[in-house]
Amino acid sequence: MEVLYACCCGIDVHAKMLVACLLKQGKKEVCTFSTMTEDLLRLLDWLTQEGCTHVAIQSTGVYGRPVLNILEGVMEVILTNARDAKGYTARKTDVIDAEWLADLLRHGLLKPSFIPPLPIRELRDLTRYRESLVRERTTGPRSCKPPGPRAIKRGRTWPRSTNAWGNGWARRKRWSPWATVFW
Repeated sequence: MEVLYACCCGIDVHAKMLVACLLKQGKKEVCTFSTMTEDLLRLLDWLTQEGCTHVAIQSTGVYGRPVLNILEGVMEVILTNARDAKGYTARKTDVIDAEWLADLLRHGLLKPSFIPPLPIRELRDLTRYRESLVRERTTGPRSCKPPGPRAIKRGRTWPRSTNAWGNGWARRKRWSPWATVFW
C-alpha cells in the first residue's frame, strides 16, 4: 500500500492513561502516558522531537478532549471513532490498538470525525454550562432531608418486654440519641 505519512502516531486514549505508537520510517515506538497535563506535554515534546506531523486519536466520550487541545495547534490531529478503526481479529490490547491506528493513518485509511473549530467548542461549553445553571436554579435550592429515625421503628418492631438489657423502651433510648426526638 501507498504510504501517505512518513512519520505519524496512533493514540488510544482512556480515562487515566493513553498509549501512543509512533511510526517513523517503518519503525514502531510505543510509549504510555497518563492523561495529566504534565504527561500530555511530555507526549507533545516527544512527538515534536521525532518530527511527527499527523496524529490519530481513538477516544470514547470526553477522554480525548485534553489530548486534542494540547496537540491541536502543533500537528494535524484526526479524531476517529473506534468502530471505524476496527478490522483485526488479534487479541485486543491498548498497544495493538495504537499500532493499528498508526498503521491505518499511515496509509490514509482512517475516516476522521468532525471536530468543530475552537470558538464553536468554547461556545458549546458555555451553552452547556449555562443550561446546567438554569436547570439548577429552576429546580430550587438543594435541601437535605431531615435525619430519619436511624433504624428505629415505631410500633411493634421491638417489644417492650424485659430481657437481659432491660425493657425495650430503655434500650431504644440507649441506642440512639434521636429516640426522644421521634417518640
